[in-house]
Amino acid sequence: MAQSAVNEELAPLHRLLRKIGHRRRRLRLTIGVFGLLAGLAFVTVALFVLDWLLELTVALRVVLFALAAVLAVAAARRYVLPWFAGLESELDLAMLVQRHFGIDSDLVAALQFERPEAVQWGSVELEQTVIRHVALQAEKLPLIEDVPRAPLKKRVLASICGVALIVGLVALFPEHVAIFTKRLLLHDVSYPTATRVDEVSVNGCFIAWDQPGQELRCKANGTVDILVITSGKIPKAGQAVFRTVNDRRELRIPLVPTENHSNKSVLPSQKVFSGKLNGLNQACRLRMVLGDTTSQWVDLAIVPPPVVLTWFAYQDGLSSDTSHNEPEIAFGMTQVSVRQGTRVVVGLAAKSKLQPVTAALGELEVPLQRGIPRELETRFFEILRNNPGDPKGMLTRENEKNDTPLEIWWLDPTQTPLEKTEYPVRIRLTVRDQFGLEPAAPVEAFVSVRPDYPPQIEARTITRLVLPSAQPSVYVDARDDVGLREIRVLGKLIRADGEEGPTCQWVLWQSKGDSIRVLNDKYKVDLQPLQAKKGDKIELVVVAEDDRGSDQSGVAAHSDAILMEVTDLAGILAVMAEADRESAAQLQEMINYQLDVGGGQ
Repeated sequence: MAQSAVNEELAPLHRLLRKIGHRRRRLRLTIGVFGLLAGLAFVTVALFVLDWLLELTVALRVVLFALAAVLAVAAARRYVLPWFAGLESELDLAMLVQRHFGIDSDLVAALQFERPEAVQWGSVELEQTVIRHVALQAEKLPLIEDVPRAPLKKRVLASICGVALIVGLVALFPEHVAIFTKRLLLHDVSYPTATRVDEVSVNGCFIAWDQPGQELRCKANGTVDILVITSGKIPKAGQAVFRTVNDRRELRIPLVPTENHSNKSVLPSQKVFSGKLNGLNQACRLRMVLGDTTSQWVDLAIVPPPVVLTWFAYQDGLSSDTSHNEPEIAFGMTQVSVRQGTRVVVGLAAKSKLQPVTAALGELEVPLQRGIPRELETRFFEILRNNPGDPKGMLTRENEKNDTPLEIWWLDPTQTPLEKTEYPVRIRLTVRDQFGLEPAAPVEAFVSVRPDYPPQIEARTITRLVLPSAQPSVYVDARDDVGLREIRVLGKLIRADGEEGPTCQWVLWQSKGDSIRVLNDKYKVDLQPLQAKKGDKIELVVVAEDDRGSDQSGVAAHSDAILMEVTDLAGILAVMAEADRESAAQLQEMINYQLDVGGGQ
């Protein structure tokens, strides 16, 4: 009961000390929070300014952020954390009140006397007297904080200034603040600049000005052409920095304004800058600088130009029977000579993966097809079976394996001058590999034409007199620069009164798949189908036709007409008798000649 009464007497003191403790904790917490806010604001602004002015790389930003974090932790431990740390007990608060009001130590003694073990310390009456005295004083004591207000004012002011500065930066430079947020997350992006880059192309390939990790393939010992379209605050000139990968040497070339910009549409507010580097022969990195803006590094990898091999396929045989004449395939040739009217397939082979290939035949542009023509598959398989990687080893570069698959392209000659070659044809092939690189030299093919002259034909017979059913021999001498297809005879009957009778045709000879350029032989001609009579005449004309392939007819040449007279047996005997008389007269003349010169008695 006594202890309960003591607690009730000191209840006003306990309430006073709790209120003082709560107020002091809120005030200390407020000072700590505003201190933390001010510190974060100024650290953020400092990082923003440094990053904006120095355009730090990702690695330097990591170092700067780490250093800022270390400094922030050290400052927080000294200036912020003490305001959050530590809890004051009632005895601490009682001592604070005693010092504040200049009273004796009765407050602390009263709090100690209310403990249960206090009865063992001495006179209980004295302890109760002290407690009652303190209880009366507690009702008259006001609330105190005893915390200096100066730190709070300074930190509130600093926090307001820091937040106001951040709000001002967001309002004035929203794009910069957005970029800074991404850069805080270590994104490799750049701040907006007064000089704006609208378009960038290197060797015709478009790249992003502020995108890292880009790579371009460049031809070995080739040219690097740079074209940049800018707007905004346009500088007088810029520069492109090439840094080699191996020894990190740098070469700077100027980017100068130009009016020749490959027919690009440029606004009046834009300006085009160009630069060129010749003979790039090793891997390097490229960065461009124009005004206050700098591009990201672009990796330039050196790739050897694609090596392509042109080929021709044509059937230069001389027979209409294609089963005896396989197409001829010529690899590694840029020019081929074919006979007039030949169908020619032009193609190319490469060890690189190519973009779609086109061919220009004068004003005609035709796309090539990937693969092997069906009619040439057998011949190609025979070639590739012997050397599957590279026919004739013409496509393999030095130190390159020869087992890379071969890519075949071919030009369909249908509806082109190559379908039936009548005149020389030049084919210009547009070839680019998967990286957009072109061969070191233009790829061209040329098809020349050998004129196919008409055949020559001569024909004769021994006799001019024939019976209606005779089979006279015709001696034929035919020749052609390419080959003969057929020899035939055209016969026509001429009546005794001059009227024309029936006609007939005899095939004397036909090619059986072999190339025959010269033919000299005799052939029998059966005259019975003409049903001639005595007194009629028969006109024979021998025709030679040359071979121009299975897809077109040949050209025919005609011999001089052979004229025969139709008679009977008596007529033939009379002619023979007349011939005998002429022979006897000639013999007598020879004898007389011998006698005149003293050759006999």
